[in-house]
Formats: sequence, structure tokens, C-alpha cells
Amino acid sequence: METKKLKDIAELTFGKNSSRMTKEEQENIYNVESLRQDLSYLGEIKPSEQVGIQAAFNEGDLALRLINPQAAVVSPATAGSILSLNFAKIVPNRTKVDEWYLCYYLNEAEDVQKQIELSAQGQVSTIKRLGAKFLRELKIVLPDLEKQKELGQIYRNWLIYRHQTEDALVQQEQLVFNAIAKECTND
Repeated sequence: METKKLKDIAELTFGKNSSRMTKEEQENIYNVESLRQDLSYLGEIKPSEQVGIQAAFNEGDLALRLINPQAAVVSPATAGSILSLNFAKIVPNRTKVDEWYLCYYLNEAEDVQKQIELSAQGQVSTIKRLGAKFLRELKIVLPDLEKQKELGQIYRNWLIYRHQTEDALVQQEQLVFNAIAKECTND
């Protein structure tokens, strides 16, 4: 295993302030709902081979929320969305890093959380916001590429399972509450 800086394994792009966007761009902005949609996307995601607009997400890119950090692999459902100030676009060099492994590492690795906490020491604010310099220098532990793909697929499968389980719980909750409401009205 080796450790690399994020800037050495991926291209990073940072969004612009929405006040500098056109009305059309503002209507198609990538937001927290887009991130949730990508994290729960059940279909196949095929990384884009062509270079798109730098300020827009392509399928297979990573979207990283900069405030209270969370990453997702961009799905076809949100591809084309415009990069805003609150997100970074990460285009992995797929000869060095698997996008699902990188998503796992950014979201779940204790090492990343430690790096974030160390960078935040001395700051007054309790809100974690990642800066461009910090992200470029972020250290990522990389097993060989085949192992990354294997681990990344396990993470993807877990995300799908979690989404399906959460949906089932919501449905069960509705059934229970409907039964309770029905019993209350029968008295």
C-alpha cells in the first residue's frame, strides 16, 4: 500500500458563487438533494470518457460536499448539474484510483476524519468546511488498483443495501402509523 496526496491521483475543481451564475446554471445546481440521490442510486454508473464542462459534473465524477464533508459518485440522474461553491468536483485518475474506493475512503476512513480534525484545530467555528489547499494535500491510502475495485464494489453494494433497508423501514413505519390511526378512529 502506498499513500498519495489527492492532487496526485485526481483532478479537483471548485465551484463558483451562485451570484456569479446565470439563471439557467442556478436552476441546475448540484445540491445536498443531488448528493443524497447519487448515494442512493441503484443503477449502473459508467464513468464518462469525454471531458465535459469544467463547472459541471459528469457521470462517474465524485461530488464532495465541503461543509460537513460527504462524497458521492455522480450518477446519470445528476450528471450535467452545475458545480456550486459548496461542492468540489473530483475526477479520479482511474489508472491510479477507483472512484468507489475513493468515495468510501472520503466518507468512512478514520484517517480522513483525523486529517480534518487536525486541520480544524485552532478554528473557532464548529462547522467543518474543507478548503482547496487542504483537499489537494489530503493523504489517501491506496492498496493496489484491483484491491481498490474490490473494496469499492463492497462499499457500493453496502450503499445499495442501506438504501433498500431504509426504504423498507419507511414503508413499515407508514403501515404501523396507519394501523394506529385507524384504531384511534374506531373508538
